[in-house]
Amino acid sequence: MSIKSIREAEKKAEEIIQKAKQKAQESIRRAQKESSALLTKAREEANMEIETAKKESAKRVQKAEKQIKAETSKQLETIEESSKKNQKQAVKIVVEAITKLEK
Repeated sequence: MSIKSIREAEKKAEEIIQKAKQKAQESIRRAQKESSALLTKAREEANMEIETAKKESAKRVQKAEKQIKAETSKQLETIEESSKKNQKQAVKIVVEAITKLEK
């Protein structure tokens, strides 16, 4: 082999190496873009799931609050009814006591 053919072979080898490096860099850039896109999509999906969970939680809290209010109202009504009955009974007892004393 002559020096000229060796230099041509070296030049071709360098060109091949450069092309391989460029392809590798392009491949790396593509992979980075794809992974970035996947990460963004995953974040968006996670945020959507979080928002959905928040809304569902708020609905459950509202439902529980309504149920507690209804139960509290029923209990208050029962207490008021009992109080009225007790007052009527107390009035009857007082009236009876006064009536007995007057006799």
